[in-house]
Amino acid sequence: VTSCFPMPLQFDAVDAEAETHQYVTDMLRCMRDVNVDSNIVGWYQSSCLGSWLDPEGPSVATQFHFQESVPMSVCLVYD
Repeated sequence: VTSCFPMPLQFDAVDAEAETHQYVTDMLRCMRDVNVDSNIVGWYQSSCLGSWLDPEGPSVATQFHFQESVPMSVCLVYD
């Protein structure tokens, strides 16, 4: 992992998908502006006591949606 940025925990529920997309777009633009390598291979998440293993939790859903745009993506979990 060479460059990464945190995602806010929650956006307004009404427009969460649009706000998330705009946030990621803005962060990637900032990284490009300072010549950071922007080859996206996945995402990371911190977790506590294996809570990321819940199949109904946000980690599985996030990885599923991430793989739609980056089919060979990875998720790095720090537990």
